[in-house]
Amino acid sequence: MDYEIDLIECLQILGKRKWLILTLVMVSALSAYIISANMTKIYSSSCKVMVIPQSACRVNLSSGSYTKRSSG
Repeated sequence: MDYEIDLIECLQILGKRKWLILTLVMVSALSAYIISANMTKIYSSSCKVMVIPQSACRVNLSSGSYTKRSSG
């Protein structure tokens, strides 16, 4: 089983079929663009808000920090 692949022969075959290959690539790219352009756009977002009771901390707006009050 002595089979050898000739690079020149492979390139010649691809050269003969270049229009078929280019056509398939262009049709695929155009189809993907048309499908994605016609799809409904879906936007989503999420957010978590952490609420700390006022009795648990003191916020200093000038420095942007807060300190926890001691219990007692």
